[in-house]
Amino acid sequence: MNTYAIRSTLIGSLGVALALASGSALAISFRITSLGPLSGTSVFGTPLNESGQVTGEFITTSGETRAFLWDGTRRRNLGTLGGRSSTGGSINASGQVTGRADTASGIFRAFLWDGRRMQDLGTLGGNYSLGHDINDSGQVTGDAETAGPQPAFHAFLWDGTTMQDLGTLGGAFSGGLAINDAGQVTGISRTKDNALHAFLWDGTTLLDLGTLGGRTSDSRDINDSGQVTGRSLTAAGNGHAFLWDGTTMEDLGTLGGTFSEGVDINDSGQVTGRSFIAGDAEVHAFLWDGTTMQDLGTLGGTASEGAAINASGQVTGFFTMADGSGGAFLWDGNTMRDLNALIDPADPLRPFVTLLSGLAINDLGQILAAGTSSRNRGVRAYLLTPVSIPESGTLALLGLGLLGLGVMMRRAY
Repeated sequence: MNTYAIRSTLIGSLGVALALASGSALAISFRITSLGPLSGTSVFGTPLNESGQVTGEFITTSGETRAFLWDGTRRRNLGTLGGRSSTGGSINASGQVTGRADTASGIFRAFLWDGRRMQDLGTLGGNYSLGHDINDSGQVTGDAETAGPQPAFHAFLWDGTTMQDLGTLGGAFSGGLAINDAGQVTGISRTKDNALHAFLWDGTTLLDLGTLGGRTSDSRDINDSGQVTGRSLTAAGNGHAFLWDGTTMEDLGTLGGTFSEGVDINDSGQVTGRSFIAGDAEVHAFLWDGTTMQDLGTLGGTASEGAAINASGQVTGFFTMADGSGGAFLWDGNTMRDLNALIDPADPLRPFVTLLSGLAINDLGQILAAGTSSRNRGVRAYLLTPVSIPESGTLALLGLGLLGLGVMMRRAY
């Protein structure tokens, strides 16, 4: 994007931000782009970047899976390392992708797609490796097989030239799951007594994050401040969401039940995930704001789960109704809203698409969702791009003015 386009985009974003700051209502709707059939999504990593580029995997007409990159106009097949399948797991701000791909001999390897080709990142001496997450510097983490008579998988950090073995917490296994822009890695490892613990690699040391009193813990995500979220067993044997703040593992509690799990964290330390309510009869999406675990509700149904959170504290995920039906939701800061009801009425895909789950959300409010179409078989990936119209308030009018100025600047240059 050129300088003038960037300037106009920033001014447009400022207008929306001012409208939000004024407390005025926003009529939010989304345009939908179909990214095609979706065979699965990565449990870890970030499949949607801040430019609206997406990675994942799709099924070819011959029934094979391929990693893809959606660049804003088309879905690009990233190929393989000579074998039959590949999966895109995470994408950074530059559109670089990591995941795993088969070689000609049928073994899977971590790869880095640099925009031109798929590079085999190798292993730690064994045969196999997987790439789970990539940061904006192109550093990759995942796990790779070691050499020796008793090979094991160890967490690694790929720094652009070398795959570094991050070791373990004393046991035989570790895996890197998420990496921040400082090159810090979080993941899980076996300890010397064979328990699973969350860890943080700080650049020199593999730090055991411990537990909340129980035997095990596992991490899910890390922000650029080095805060980590995940789940740990308590002394009572219940799983609770946690926040590692750099020195201490804080128990985030539950929504009244016995279980909770932190799934995603933003740079402000806000966490989303899922928790049982009192009686453990239902699981609800939550938002941890730094002091309180807020129940995001269920839209009147029996369940919901938060999958991703952006810098503004917007959350996406899925909800389930009593009859088993459900869909994708957006928590807009005040209300849980059914994304199916927010599709632009003029969008030609609206009559055919049913959104099932929100998978990722970026800081522009774009959402990657899984859904179905009455015109096609199987689950498909959809990119939702918001169109927000301020409805009242002086600052809202200022926001519209700035949006208009942004359009004029774009035309002028």
